[in-house]
Amino acid sequence: MENITTLQEHLERANEARAQGKYWQAIQHYTDYLSATVPESVGLVHDLRLEALVQRGDLLHQLGEPEAALAGYNQYYLEAGSSEQAVDALVRIGEQQANMGDYYAALDAHREALHLAEALNITAGRAKALKGMGSAMMHVGRTEEAAENLRRALALFSQLGDDFEAMRAWNTLGITYSFMGAPDKAIQAYKEALQTARTVGERQTALTLSNIGECFQDLYNLDQALQYHQEALEIAESLKLESVRADLRRNLGADLCLLGRLDEGLPMLYRSLEISRAMSDPEVEMQALFSLTWAELRNERPDVAFLHASQLLTLSEQHKTRLHRARALHVLGLYHFDQGEIVAAQEMWQRALFLAHETNQRLLLWRIHANMAKVAPNEALAAVHWRIAGEVVQQILEPIEDQDLRQGFLDFPLVNEVLAHLPAGALLI
Repeated sequence: MENITTLQEHLERANEARAQGKYWQAIQHYTDYLSATVPESVGLVHDLRLEALVQRGDLLHQLGEPEAALAGYNQYYLEAGSSEQAVDALVRIGEQQANMGDYYAALDAHREALHLAEALNITAGRAKALKGMGSAMMHVGRTEEAAENLRRALALFSQLGDDFEAMRAWNTLGITYSFMGAPDKAIQAYKEALQTARTVGERQTALTLSNIGECFQDLYNLDQALQYHQEALEIAESLKLESVRADLRRNLGADLCLLGRLDEGLPMLYRSLEISRAMSDPEVEMQALFSLTWAELRNERPDVAFLHASQLLTLSEQHKTRLHRARALHVLGLYHFDQGEIVAAQEMWQRALFLAHETNQRLLLWRIHANMAKVAPNEALAAVHWRIAGEVVQQILEPIEDQDLRQGFLDFPLVNEVLAHLPAGALLI
């Protein structure tokens, strides 16, 4: 084994390379340190070895090497020299498993971290475990439980004065609120995150700006969505981090396709799909497939749209995420409707409706009800679906105070269609 001075130089060079954005060079220096030491090291050598495992794992995750990152975090857990380190390792393992779409394994890792943290009264570990549990629950569609765990985590991060982890929790809570169809709460959560993100680093700033833009996208306020996503992509391009660029290209592509600019939007969506697959990032891959399905239907390529929707359904079942299974069934229904296959469309939408209710996805619910109204076998049933769609629209809009934001949503064609089918005075917004 090399002497302590030489070992420290490995880490100093790694940290310097990381600060300069030379991430692969930093990884090599961390690897050199790990190669020059053994798991049985003690004292300062052991502490620095654990630091190298963590820093190397974080960079591998950011650069789209999920398996290698997970292996590093597992090694960190095996070598952990204290209870605090064991909790931290379990949290990192759970976060990486969630990034790879293994949401139930992630939930188990975070639960184990929470039990250990509670038994040993490790407040910081408890907060991080609750945040991780919230994230995993959100991905599998347990949105109400996810929000509750994230709020509990935020209370603990506030108590600890940990602004960085609070920022990450606010971001995840914002995503959860978005899926629940509460864009007003989501935007508020993201703006809380953005205050800290702008002070801690460009990567976190880009991610948060992307999330805010997606809220405006959900409300069809596409000019603002584009502004946020373009600013975020400029930051991400300068950082050269594929883990950020994949999701931003998806969001920008969706913005442009919704604006009817398919020639610009579709290549971005396909690039996002390509990057997410290369990085083994199923969350971005599933969202890209969802956007590509309706975009290709609009592009009059139904066979391609069906392929994307089928792949989305397969992935959602593989990763056991009811949230994305509902979205897959919804776009499969759009495909069958486009083909004039009304019975098949009804079947897809009925299955999607059950899952959307179960996972509390209001932004999806109103669209499913509106589409089911179009294929209802009689006027009475159609009127029921239009009414429910209108009620969900009202639930989404009621808390939003920004009149421009409300109006942008109301001006969207399908929302207009919902309102046009309601009795006069039935919707007070």
